[in-house]
Amino acid sequence: MNDNLWGTIPKPGNLNTPNSILVTQGKVLEVATDRALSGVSIKKPNNGGFNIDFFIKAESLNNYRYHLFTVTHDVHLYPAKIFYAGKPPLECEDESEFRTALGEILSGSATRKIIEALLAQVRDDGDDIPF
Repeated sequence: MNDNLWGTIPKPGNLNTPNSILVTQGKVLEVATDRALSGVSIKKPNNGGFNIDFFIKAESLNNYRYHLFTVTHDVHLYPAKIFYAGKPPLECEDESEFRTALGEILSGSATRKIIEALLAQVRDDGDDIPF
């Protein structure tokens, strides 16, 4: 007797979750900065959905992490909301909108200033100062 009442379980297909996109961008930052910085996402369940905090991490600065933004979504992945810099959340109805909004944040001047400041501190931390 077959007790499977689920029917055929669907395969995930080509769905890219917000977290998988963030993980990829974290690795891109690591390569672009010769491993001086990386992007780290931390996903936690929250009231039937998920919160994802995204940080820029400088391992050589005692694993310093700068919280850049938070993404929230329900079990269906999209719509997703990006909470960034105290502004009203960016609402993304699908993966394409999410990638566009994420690109604006990651390539924006505020993020560039943070990256520049962290890279300067990483560089300074590696200098030996004789006394």
